[in-house]
Amino acid sequence: MTRTGQAASRLACFRSVAVALAAAVFFTSGGLLAAAPAAAATLDELAGPPAAADLDVMTFNLRYASSSSPNSWAQRRPAMRELLTAEQPDLIGTQEGLAGQLANIEQDLGGRYDFIGVGREGGARGEYMAIFYDNTRLQPLEQHHFWLSDTPEVVGSNTWGGGSIRMVTWVRFRDLVTGGQLYAVNTHLDNASASARERAAQLIRARLAALAPGLPIVLTGDFNSGPWASNPVYDVLVRQAGLVDTWTAAAATGPVYGTYHNYQPLVAGGARIDWILATRGVTVSAAAINTYRSGSGQFPSDHLPVQARLRLPVATTSEVTLVNRATGKCLDVYASSLVDGADAGLWTCNGGANQRWRIDEVAGGSYRLINLASAKALDVNGCGTADGAKIQQWSWLNNACQRWSLIDTQGGWMRLENANSGKVADVADCGTTDGTTVRLWTWLNNDCQQWQARS
Repeated sequence: MTRTGQAASRLACFRSVAVALAAAVFFTSGGLLAAAPAAAATLDELAGPPAAADLDVMTFNLRYASSSSPNSWAQRRPAMRELLTAEQPDLIGTQEGLAGQLANIEQDLGGRYDFIGVGREGGARGEYMAIFYDNTRLQPLEQHHFWLSDTPEVVGSNTWGGGSIRMVTWVRFRDLVTGGQLYAVNTHLDNASASARERAAQLIRARLAALAPGLPIVLTGDFNSGPWASNPVYDVLVRQAGLVDTWTAAAATGPVYGTYHNYQPLVAGGARIDWILATRGVTVSAAAINTYRSGSGQFPSDHLPVQARLRLPVATTSEVTLVNRATGKCLDVYASSLVDGADAGLWTCNGGANQRWRIDEVAGGSYRLINLASAKALDVNGCGTADGAKIQQWSWLNNACQRWSLIDTQGGWMRLENANSGKVADVADCGTTDGTTVRLWTWLNNDCQQWQARS
């Protein structure tokens, strides 16, 4: 189905639901019969049909599955299915989902959706920060999970006095429509400790800065606090990290409700504690808080989902191939590998993403070279300084072993000098065959050590 067809299907489905809701009544917690409030406007109603490049994003605290009535998962699941199949977001950052519950949602959405996540207690244990995605639109390339603590790589760690274990899941996707790449980052901050929330925001800010430069980021989550300038979490992520609140940036928005309602009547103008933040330069055509409940008055969750239609910025950094002077072949990541430690080598130039490098200035005239296929940095194995040390790709760590000076030699050629060792990228033994390794070596001023950047 085309994007326009999907939008029409979503809108028709939502409108049919809205008609049912208009006539629906429900009991409040006090037992009084009340009319259901009018549903908030949807993205399609606010912005019209999506363009092909638009990305529809949702953040949704699912409320963990429970057998306790009222509002058990068995009671809520049909309403969840109705809402998500009507809206069909491209990307959904979820919070609180349990393994079986997430499997139910994946099943209910059909084969077009997959999810990535891990339980916060490790494996399938505990709540997930699962990221659902439309697999006809987005292709996952890389993923990682870390915990909001002093030991982020320790599964289940909680060192800041928070009421619960908290974590982040991120995924790097290729957009199958635009051909670009983006990061989806998803979290749930602590409800009990303001200090833990602020420290979590600082850690997230640092981790975002370490992701591949130039790629746009979408951060979804339940932040357990409102989007106020006086809120340290909002200040860290928006003012300091430079992310954009898509709600305030939107050309059109629906009515504002408190996004945590706990199955009670909705509060107009209440606290919006669930946010979608994005890279500066994003265009937001519309944002909405979805107030859907089933015809019987059942909410899918104790939170309302927040949605935004985004047009992400295009990377503006230089993207080049690096051609060796002696051989005319390209600096290449072997077999288009996506893993840390994959060899950098020489290969016949073929235009592949594994032979293209994004060059970004980082400090004092030095640069990081990021492979477009893997989003990893050109790196010296083990920060070695000896002649012959392997040159490889590795996740960006912002150290001198991954910084390079591009020093002009003559006639448009340059040497790639490592900031840690002062040695250069060299073709092993001046080999000319595909697969010859590229290594660190003392500058000899020969053609095997000279490179040219070509667009």
